[in-house]
Amino acid sequence: MESPSEESNVNETAKFEQEALISLCRGLSDENKVARKRCILKIRSHLNDLPHEKLAQAVEVIFKDLLRAFNDPSEACREQSVMLVSDFLPEIQSIEPFLTFLLTILVKRISSGDNKEPSEEIRLLLFKLLSGALQKAKGCNLIPYLDDLSKVLCSGLADDFPDVKSACCDCTKDLVLSAPKNFHVQCETYLKSLIPVALHKHSRVRAAAISTIGVVIQYGTHNLVEKVAQVLAERLYDSSPAVRKAVVSIGGDWLCNLPDRYSQFCRIIPLVIIGMDDEMPEIREIAFTVWDKAGRLFEMENEDELKNELDYGIKNLPNYPLKEPRPRIGCRVLIQQNAMKLIPATLKELHDWNAGVRMQSASLLYQLIRHLESKCIQHLQRLWPDLCLKCIDPNDQLMQKNIEQCIFLLGYFVPENALLQVAIPQDELTMSQLCCLSAALKGLTTLEEPYLATVCQALCKSVNTNMELSYQNALLNCTANTLYAARRAKSDETKAFDRASSLSLFTVLLNLMGNSQSLDISSASKVLVNDLVDLLETSNPKLFELYGEEILTPILSTVSVWTEYCAPKNIFIAFTREAGVGIGVYLPLVVDILITWGQHATTGVDLADMVRVAMPILSWKFLESCAADPEKILLSLINGLIQPNLKWSAGRVAEAKRSQALVLLVIAVSDPEVPDSIFAHMATNFPPLLMTMLEEMSNQPRLGAAQVLEILCLRWKKLNLLDLDTTFRIVQVAAERLDDVKAEVRLQALRVVKAALPHHVPPSYKSHLELLYKTALIHLDDQDLNYSAAVLDTLRVIGMIDIELLTKLLGVCRKKFSRQDLCDELINYVTKNNDNM
Repeated sequence: MESPSEESNVNETAKFEQEALISLCRGLSDENKVARKRCILKIRSHLNDLPHEKLAQAVEVIFKDLLRAFNDPSEACREQSVMLVSDFLPEIQSIEPFLTFLLTILVKRISSGDNKEPSEEIRLLLFKLLSGALQKAKGCNLIPYLDDLSKVLCSGLADDFPDVKSACCDCTKDLVLSAPKNFHVQCETYLKSLIPVALHKHSRVRAAAISTIGVVIQYGTHNLVEKVAQVLAERLYDSSPAVRKAVVSIGGDWLCNLPDRYSQFCRIIPLVIIGMDDEMPEIREIAFTVWDKAGRLFEMENEDELKNELDYGIKNLPNYPLKEPRPRIGCRVLIQQNAMKLIPATLKELHDWNAGVRMQSASLLYQLIRHLESKCIQHLQRLWPDLCLKCIDPNDQLMQKNIEQCIFLLGYFVPENALLQVAIPQDELTMSQLCCLSAALKGLTTLEEPYLATVCQALCKSVNTNMELSYQNALLNCTANTLYAARRAKSDETKAFDRASSLSLFTVLLNLMGNSQSLDISSASKVLVNDLVDLLETSNPKLFELYGEEILTPILSTVSVWTEYCAPKNIFIAFTREAGVGIGVYLPLVVDILITWGQHATTGVDLADMVRVAMPILSWKFLESCAADPEKILLSLINGLIQPNLKWSAGRVAEAKRSQALVLLVIAVSDPEVPDSIFAHMATNFPPLLMTMLEEMSNQPRLGAAQVLEILCLRWKKLNLLDLDTTFRIVQVAAERLDDVKAEVRLQALRVVKAALPHHVPPSYKSHLELLYKTALIHLDDQDLNYSAAVLDTLRVIGMIDIELLTKLLGVCRKKFSRQDLCDELINYVTKNNDNM
């Protein structure tokens, strides 16, 4: 225990130190600013030298004098004084006795117009000082100072300096935490000042303001969430991750700690669950964590109401389609209870002019459906029209993807009957309805009859309504997803398909194969046909055989009105091209269509399409492989399709028909396996038609007619079907073509002569033979060496019919030849062969 003398010495020492500090403080009133600054530095040095147990008392002695220095005219002195007070403020035992004086100075230096601190840096230091003071004042009665604090902080929030705004936000949070019970009196005043700061151009300022708003509302009145919900929701698509993180964090804090949160769930929930789709993994993780925490708390608070669900509810849904885990029961019930308020507003914002708002709404809608699960059937009538409108937004592909994800979930959670009732209209499907139906079909766990038939019939009804490429692509995707859903149903050992459903899908795919202008769509349609074949456990030809009658019978009644580009014609072309031998059962029907088509075709494109279809059918090998009576089918085509079109008539269309008919005739008679009965049937009517065509003006018909005559004459001669009069008429017409302007026609005419002439000619036809020899000898001397060589080969063959006559004619005309060696060669050849005979 200290003696009285020692205690007296201590008091005297303390008094001396106080007097020294007071003496130093007198220098703060010096007229020289340099002296005032030096005085502040001396005070700092003196305080630094004091022992810790004496420091608090020393600071309290000079605290008010230092605060007066905040009004110093010199910026350097003000800065040093503020820094000095801030540094030694923690040493004060209680800030409450000095709050009145401190706040009076701060009001004057921050919120007063005339005496406002001009330096941004010093204003920032003042707010840092205030922050320290408020932390020191925790537990003190701050009610008398709330008005002054409000003036200071609201002025700071309106400051132009971004760092001051951020520091002021920190001060506001310190005030809330220092006086949580009394802060609600002025919370709305602070909120009005904080909302503009939340829209500041600097992201760190926005983040600080949003974090402060969260604290202000936490200790404010119950109706404040409504005032800031829109502002915070807009910050969810802020470009700064820090801002979005702040929104999600305060939303999660409100869900768990806000006193009146139950009445505000509809406004708070979007702030958290939209963060689950954020592009930053950290924000997504925070959103999932706080949302799960809120759901767990809700379960604890409502354990009695949720007891049955918690104890007996299905933990894991079968074939759950999402990668993220299924939300817990509390989270799902939270959404289900607030869905009636959330869905209408979300759908409205799907049509907002701002792309960010639309994207945010699509993300929110996805999370709502994910949590509603089967309960979303209650909202299906309201959801579907808006989803259809936004499913084909060409200006926002990312949003379109999000909408498709929403519809995909509807397909998974909503029963088939309810889903198809809203997804399929009475009329044909529009583009948007097709896209929505396609996305919904992806989500279906199974698609069984009769719902499969409903989908297939709707697709079949819409198949010819729109020929745009985008529509066809949507139809193709929808068909593919229908097959995919049907395949899942079949894997569950249920009846997947009836005949009507598979016929409808086959009709759609056949239409896309025939009518699409895109090779990609046509190729994809063929792949889907193969998938349909696998699903029906059959083969490709069997599939066409199975549905050929339903496809071809309606087409037959439309042939007379076909144009260059019409759907039934393209379907017929696709059917015949892809069917292969599966067309065999329906060849009589196909023949009828081709004959009618040949009668009504009026353009080159139409005729070319007809030939492309008929060519493979005319092949004898093909007919043998698939037709029950190939000879009858071939005769029908020759008599009904080819022969009528060979008849001459004026006009370019008739000329094109004759040319195409010749192409088909060449294919029909070229195969050596074609029965003799076919050629016997042609021996009467075809020679006049072909001889007429040898005199056509166009080169190609003449060449084609000569080619056909060569083939036919060889078979007719072999079968002895032509009389000599007909034979020599053919030879005469062919001989006239020996001076044709086209070299190919001249050469082919020589082949016709060789093919037509018999080995023996009666004397009565000697004059015809002589005329032929003379004509050929004229062309033997042709300047075209290839042609003259071909004439020489022909004369070697036909000259053997009457060697004497040919020798005689050669002797007469030899002197007139420019190439007499050819005459000599021919004479030697026939003479040599005559001796050997």
